[in-house]
Amino acid sequence: MGSTGFREAARLDDELQRWSHCEESLLIEMALTQHGYGVRLSFNLTWTAEGVLRPDRDSREQRLTIEMHGVQRLHLEGRLTEAMLDHPENINWGLSEVASLRAAPCPDGLQLQVLWEDDRSIIIDAQSASVTEPEVAPSVR
Repeated sequence: MGSTGFREAARLDDELQRWSHCEESLLIEMALTQHGYGVRLSFNLTWTAEGVLRPDRDSREQRLTIEMHGVQRLHLEGRLTEAMLDHPENINWGLSEVASLRAAPCPDGLQLQVLWEDDRSIIIDAQSASVTEPEVAPSVR
């Protein structure tokens, strides 16, 4: 399990491409780190780095973690529906299933965009980022 640092949006986006931009992955954690200096996001991956649907996705977590450092902006657009607000007990894992992660340049350095199929999103502008890849899956015999 290795961690790689990024200061350029294009390089971070290339790394996200390696993980299929986390398509259909579940956002399982978002936390402030270093007293608000950083933000950590963790995703349970649906696809392998080779672009294959994980056969063990329902039985084992495969966590990709992105740490944003020197955060200048953190914006969450919830876009919760009236039904979600009235009946939060009916919300399931589907709310956290992201459509795509993207990186773009911004005046503060780089921007991480966590996008859903509707207008739900998380936008983080920061000085740098690091990505910690999941543990390698054990061989199946």
